Amino acid sequence: KNLFASIETNYNRPYDKFLIFYEICFSSNTVKRKTISKISNTSYRIIPLGNFLKDESLFICSENYITLIYPQKKSFSTMPIPHRTQKSQNYPTFISSYDVFFGKKGLIFILINQFGDLFQIYWNLQLNPNKNIEILTINYFESLHGPVSS
Repeated sequence: KNLFASIETNYNRPYDKFLIFYEICFSSNTVKRKTISKISNTSYRIIPLGNFLKDESLFICSENYITLIYPQKKSFSTMPIPHRTQKSQNYPTFISSYDVFFGKKGLIFILINQFGDLFQIYWNLQLNPNKNIEILTINYFESLHGPVSS
């Protein structure tokens, strides 16, 4: 089963956004719409987690928030993005880039916002053999100085 996810809008209601999953069958060249979920109207980025976790899951980045979604379980968990500086408290925060690292203690996601603030999302896969995420936290990690994306 090959799944594809997209953030889409209904042009009759442009302020509503939806997370849509499609099932793709390459042998028969077919695409079927499988699941539709309403998401925050500020959602703008999908970070797939299927390569790293047993369950198909993903992060949805929205203005000031990150949401973990398990499509099979129809489970959502939303975390606020921390504000480190006064500047970032006065403006919406957007994740501009991310990367994934594998450490001795588990999986680490590093995210950066438009102000150059780095955040980490960490959980220990070795302590959780089923690889199901129960509780996530996002923590401020470091700031980069100099030009960053805007």
